[in-house]
Amino acid sequence: MENTLSIRAVTVGAGGPKICAPLLGQDISALFGEIKDMQSVPFDLLEWLADFFAHVSDHKVVLEALTALRAAVGEDIPLLFTFRTVAEGGCDRPFPLDQYESLLMAVIDSGRADLIDVELNTGDTIVRSVTATAGERGVPVVLSHHNFRETPERETIIAILMRMLQYDVPISKIAVMPQCRQDVLALMSAVIHMNEHHPERLNIAIAMGELGLVTRLNAGFLGSILTFGTGKSSSAPGQIGVADLRRALDIVGDSPSQATPDSPLKTRGPKGKGIKPPSN
Repeated sequence: MENTLSIRAVTVGAGGPKICAPLLGQDISALFGEIKDMQSVPFDLLEWLADFFAHVSDHKVVLEALTALRAAVGEDIPLLFTFRTVAEGGCDRPFPLDQYESLLMAVIDSGRADLIDVELNTGDTIVRSVTATAGERGVPVVLSHHNFRETPERETIIAILMRMLQYDVPISKIAVMPQCRQDVLALMSAVIHMNEHHPERLNIAIAMGELGLVTRLNAGFLGSILTFGTGKSSSAPGQIGVADLRRALDIVGDSPSQATPDSPLKTRGPKGKGIKPPSN
């Protein structure tokens, strides 16, 4: 049986990989500017990388921003909330792990994010606490591991993904930095192995940089449910524009076209809803 997860108008794990575009604005005005510039960009999900947000330590402002983002993007598009730590390539700002945990808890409790990213390397205590709360609130977790320096050996990648299976979450994500083509093949082989032997878990797998572009363009072959493309801003090395990524997925047959220049995002979805122009 096909393993799928439905979030708003999007079902991941079915119909080929979905495209996620990042938001990196430092304040609400900048976030709205990014959204306005992406009104005809054919993505499926948005990821708010809140580590770039200047007021991320203020839970009240963060939740206000989430409310504003939901109003701007409409009801159909899922919002993935992420705070990427410095250790895994996030914005270089002091943010102790207790603040990391309390931020994620506040976002989960608010019900204003559709998915939430939790970094595996923040430790078992935090991961179990946050994922348990997310499970109680019905917020799907993307349990993630990022290595911006190198690509571990194939067996090490498998071990990381096996460790993720200890937690009751629907999605595992691993992103690595290849130094050679063999590194890319190691990631692909490891993730294909996991998809074949543990189909109960949905996976996102990315090799970053120019060498890793093949994993973004062939996400369906790899068995990756999401691939990340640039809307207005890039959040990782090797990302290409969402429109180019959509065309590539269509060409290789991994994703049925959901939006084209003649059929922009605003017409997509069962209710014909999409991004709304920001009110300010």
